[in-house]
Amino acid sequence: MLETKKILQNNVNDSFFIPNKILTFKIRGNNNVYKGIRVQYSRIFGPYAGGVIFSEEMDLDTLIDLTIISFIRNILFNLPLGSSIGCICAPRSQDKKILISQYINYVRNNIDEDILIPDEGTEDMSELFYEIANIDEKYITNIIYTDYLSYSIGIAILLKFALKGNFNVKIGILGSNPANTTLFSLLESLGSEVFSANLNSKCDALIITSGKKIVNSFNQDKIEAKIVVEGSDLAITYDGYKKLRNRGIIVVPDVLANSGKAIGIYLKWVNNRIGKVMYNEEETIRFLYEKINRTLREIINENKKLDELKETLFLTALSKISHTY
Repeated sequence: MLETKKILQNNVNDSFFIPNKILTFKIRGNNNVYKGIRVQYSRIFGPYAGGVIFSEEMDLDTLIDLTIISFIRNILFNLPLGSSIGCICAPRSQDKKILISQYINYVRNNIDEDILIPDEGTEDMSELFYEIANIDEKYITNIIYTDYLSYSIGIAILLKFALKGNFNVKIGILGSNPANTTLFSLLESLGSEVFSANLNSKCDALIITSGKKIVNSFNQDKIEAKIVVEGSDLAITYDGYKKLRNRGIIVVPDVLANSGKAIGIYLKWVNNRIGKVMYNEEETIRFLYEKINRTLREIINENKKLDELKETLFLTALSKISHTY
């Protein structure tokens, strides 16, 4: 069952969980043929936009969940982008440059406008996207490079809220996201003790920066942190989330936790579309602070605590588009 369907239960029709398109196509490596997938969920607010993941085991339900999470986030933060996601169903070690190039080429030539984003947990994916774009300029307009600083600032803003402004704490980072280095430096500059963590590390806050369904109802009892930040979409199953909440652990949901990255991607897209840097680093940081803090103020009041937010976030987004679904 879709994780997003568990969250929303009977609040929407089943049609809500059906993407606009699910496309599959062949991608040829040096010695093998692999499957490419593109799930295009919605473009009612703007062009499709979403990641490209290398995975032999990624299932379709997970891909659909990821597009819905992105869709909900874009509504909450008023980002005029659609939602999509793709998968190259091959081992990470196999012919990466060839496979990525073919995937991008297929999307460019056969699919409606779709903004491609490298897999959040793979540094060499970003590098290969850069290289391919530099080789062929036609790719540049619909490839967005993940902004590690935007991602990290978004996490820090939300942690400040969860920690009530006190960064003099111990923070563990779990995952292999290439943004980890930037996140480490930023949190240390704010006064935190930061370290590479395991699921059961003792800390005040645990940030999960990569992976899907890392925490579930069966292993959530290993977590000893007071706050868990779901810094990778779908890092925590809904059943795992509910058990963490019942234990009194504050969970910053993925819809919020990845808002910095989503906003940064949107601003890069704006720069690309107008052909000049309208949002430089300083303007991007200012925009991030204003956008995230404004959204928090709109959603949270004295009756809505951070540990109750996951359902509230989804339902708040749906209330904005009730005429559509």
